[in-house]
Amino acid sequence: MGSKRVIINQQYENYWKLTLEYSDFYGPQFNTVLAIIVDYIDNFSDPLEGLSSEKYQELQNKIESVYKKSDSASTRKSINQMFKLGFINNKAKSYHFLTKDFLAETDKEQKRSLYSRIVYDNASFSRSFSNESNANEIKFLVKTIEACGQISKQELLAIMFCDIEDYPNGYLTPQELAIKLAEITTDNTAERKYNQRNYLFNLCGSLTDIYTTDNAMSLNPGLIMDKQEKAHTGRDPYLQRLYKTELINEEKKVYKDNIEKCVLEHRGYPILIASHIKPYRDCGPKEQFDRNNGLLLSKNMDSLFDGGYITFDDDGNVITSSKLDSEVADYVKQFKLDSIIYNSQRKAYMQYHRDHVFLQ
Repeated sequence: MGSKRVIINQQYENYWKLTLEYSDFYGPQFNTVLAIIVDYIDNFSDPLEGLSSEKYQELQNKIESVYKKSDSASTRKSINQMFKLGFINNKAKSYHFLTKDFLAETDKEQKRSLYSRIVYDNASFSRSFSNESNANEIKFLVKTIEACGQISKQELLAIMFCDIEDYPNGYLTPQELAIKLAEITTDNTAERKYNQRNYLFNLCGSLTDIYTTDNAMSLNPGLIMDKQEKAHTGRDPYLQRLYKTELINEEKKVYKDNIEKCVLEHRGYPILIASHIKPYRDCGPKEQFDRNNGLLLSKNMDSLFDGGYITFDDDGNVITSSKLDSEVADYVKQFKLDSIIYNSQRKAYMQYHRDHVFLQ
């Protein structure tokens, strides 16, 4: 990619286009329209063909009866935004596996996290009911932020003119971004898209762990990711960040404390690990970053838990392996998982940990 030459006097009309009927994903209109679409998929959609044209028209009429629009195009726009944001899959054959969790969630931070996961995982700006697409511009953008550290609004404008299929790595390196920025500065046509750029910039600011200033965006600098967490092969770095953020937010809310602490020792270590209960390698897609499959632990406790030297019974008491040094075992046995954290979902995951990870 580094050998690409700057293209002079290129007409910039192929760019990322996204407009939404409802920008407030917490609001009743967004959630009601999404719920109606999900209901139609559950009841009328063919898993191979999707909704028929007759059922799609019926769906439009249903939404129109709930939220009166100025014209049918506005109703279609309210439906198509669910395709574009990734909640609904191509041709309405199905929906993202977290869509119903999003609809059921009432906690704002957790709802935002689910929204972020769905958009990052499945959004495609050119997808609509009539147009199938799996090109994920948001994932491309977030991975470019990861690679470059920070991107400015001007650089975002350059990214908007990328054909992501031209970049097999799935993101722009700093060098590739510099080349693309040089390309768009040779033609003022690109500058006419600044409204769309600002719209996309604001959309990114609604995602968990995307930090925006007046003129730039980066990943949240306040979230400390340990080298061990960053090095996990096969795990998506942004989804791992969301997973850790969810655990941190949950702990702060439960304990009403702004200091991040090990959920077992209740000590504010400078570095904490978002530890999987059921190992990531054994998880299905919905389990991989389910916060109930996680515990926020100190590095030492994570090492013992991940290695199978400790586990927990259904009351939250520590069970130690016979392979663990007796002095260490005596130390960890003094701690217990609080019931306010150790819910039924975590207990189910812990059963797997006892059966398949714990060293007797």
